[in-house]
Amino acid sequence: MPLALKRNQANYDTAADALLSILTFKERLWILDGDQEFWPGLHALTTEGFCHTFYTMGEVPRLKIPGVRLSDGPRGYEALEERVGRAIGRECKALGANQFGGICINLPRHPSWGRIQETYGEDPIILGKMATAVTKGVQENVMGCLKHLALNSMENARFKVDVQVDDDVLHEVYLPHFRHVVEQGIASVMSAYNSVRGQFAGQSRELLMDILRDRWGFKGFVVEDFLFGFRDVALSLKNGLDLEAPFRQQRAQHLEAALINGDVSQSDVDRAGRAILRSLIENEVLRGDSKPTKDIIFYGEHRSLARESATRSMVLLKNDAVNGRPLLPLGSDLSRVAVVGWQADSKNTGGKGSSHVRCPEVISPFQGIKEALPHAEVVVESSNDISKVKRAAASADAVVMVVGYDFHDEGEYTAPAFNATPALRHVIPPDDDSKEARSVIERLMNPAPKKGERGKDNYGFGTGGTVIVEEWKDLPSAIIFGWYSGCEGGCALADLLLGKVNFSGRIPFCIPTCEEHLPKADNDAEAIKYDRWYGHCSIGFKFQLHFP
Repeated sequence: MPLALKRNQANYDTAADALLSILTFKERLWILDGDQEFWPGLHALTTEGFCHTFYTMGEVPRLKIPGVRLSDGPRGYEALEERVGRAIGRECKALGANQFGGICINLPRHPSWGRIQETYGEDPIILGKMATAVTKGVQENVMGCLKHLALNSMENARFKVDVQVDDDVLHEVYLPHFRHVVEQGIASVMSAYNSVRGQFAGQSRELLMDILRDRWGFKGFVVEDFLFGFRDVALSLKNGLDLEAPFRQQRAQHLEAALINGDVSQSDVDRAGRAILRSLIENEVLRGDSKPTKDIIFYGEHRSLARESATRSMVLLKNDAVNGRPLLPLGSDLSRVAVVGWQADSKNTGGKGSSHVRCPEVISPFQGIKEALPHAEVVVESSNDISKVKRAAASADAVVMVVGYDFHDEGEYTAPAFNATPALRHVIPPDDDSKEARSVIERLMNPAPKKGERGKDNYGFGTGGTVIVEEWKDLPSAIIFGWYSGCEGGCALADLLLGKVNFSGRIPFCIPTCEEHLPKADNDAEAIKYDRWYGHCSIGFKFQLHFP
């Protein structure tokens, strides 16, 4: 790092100005977008998946400026969530990243959003407190990134929809949790794909300058949501988007010309560069001595934390009496247990977009229960063949049915088809006739397949958001919401079923009585109005059961 990053440097602004002054013209533009060329980068992203490694944006080797090194991904109670954040930050740092981009706190307006598993629920206060806790833990080692500012909760329409919202609803429902985390010192913020009140969020002066910086006092930098976060290079820079992510894309093509033509000014370039450099300087001063090594990744302490987090998050929704006593906890003297349902032996950790978790090992429900009952016969039937399920269950002392959703049913709508969203075509660089470009274009020129219909009426273990239970909740004697419970989810489920740990999780949103009680949703909408009040519930917010 250059001399400007000397330890104990008190004035980050002065240091950033000094560093900015020794950058060349080309370097000042270079630090405002990703370092990897577009087509090779997008080819790797669409074939290997999101965040196979971190993304470097703005590295200047001449001056030993590391650039922003973003590792994306998903991440309770506040103290527990701070510990989770600390583990995430340590693993990010050990892998070479200096920014964690997984602090998602968009408020779920409707369960069809698909990414509710990435956030904390539907209450702004809880969203703000939990995000602050995870940020505190993460930022012991790397910069945190809060996303997506703002009103990003319509997945399939997110690249085109314009959200209209009244001022009171915006600031009292959809923004207070963002403000809380910003005021507690988050290092960076990611803009949203959608448009807000007629302007795309990644080039909205109202959101990125007037509210975020002028009203809330944000001192960090704003990073674009990957690839499609703005439409106008000049507007994005002038209106407060500092860093284009994650590749050399629109700014690499057009920013220098925009500067020469007067569409943007040198002060616009320097404002964004200063925000990025200031954050990198602050990061080095506050966290430069933290040097975790790769042997802490997925090691015992972090796995134990994953198990604790899964256990404390699961919710007991129902526990009726069977033969005069509540069904749960199950007795440890069981001789035969059947684990059935299509997720019985599934290693289901949720979405395949930016929240894709690549665990070296995932314990399925069947594995966890079998390990917890070494003296019992534990059988599994994960097919949808009813006759086979009945045979497996017929002679069992207890039957655990594990069903729900997976990435076919919900998750991130990762790559829009350019034919289906023609307005996005101009934001990508011209085809350079490389094999990477041809591969990407061939796959993305056709509309994306619709999400599968499987699991709509199932009750079960694996889900990220609301599941309507009214039609079938009287059938089983006990119901557990287990969410996407991570690498130790199977062990956590077994701990709860057998009463080794008591239930403590609460429902983080209301469960509606029927679909008609949800707000209107159109996944292909180009315009929508967000209101304050909506819905009626069958099971209330923060509902909880536990063992006596």
